Amino acid sequence: MVTQGMDTELKRDFMRTLFRLKKLQRIFPQERTINPGEFMLLKGLAGDSCDTPRVDFVPALQDELHISKAAISQKISALEDKGYVERSINKDDRRRIKLTLTPAGKQVIEQMQLQGDQFLQQIFDRFGRDKTRQLIDLLNELVDCVDLDRSGQERGCHS
Repeated sequence: MVTQGMDTELKRDFMRTLFRLKKLQRIFPQERTINPGEFMLLKGLAGDSCDTPRVDFVPALQDELHISKAAISQKISALEDKGYVERSINKDDRRRIKLTLTPAGKQVIEQMQLQGDQFLQQIFDRFGRDKTRQLIDLLNELVDCVDLDRSGQERGCHS
């Protein structure tokens, strides 16, 4: 249903801005071997230490990245195919999978983290800390406004 009296200019400007946000993917260099979602999964897998195998981090990662278990499984398979993670059976509980970063996985995290940090620092320097914090808060509020919880009810939307 189309809302009567919707501000056409506001709608057009909003949609243009959303499409312009895609430019922010430049954080990840063109010659990258993994996409942003795979990078976030590698970072989640690495946790505090790249040398510690992780078990049962998938539910926490699902919540943090707001993606399904199936999507995480696809990303893990892609990272395994690229040689960045190894999958093995957990000896304590054979129903669970143990994921371990490979040396190549550790290297790609370090490279992309350095490039991403440099890019973000440039943005923060230009945009300023306070405006960056405001933008983060507003974007989170926007996502909450359109995000549906499991019961199908809108949540966190403020007018």
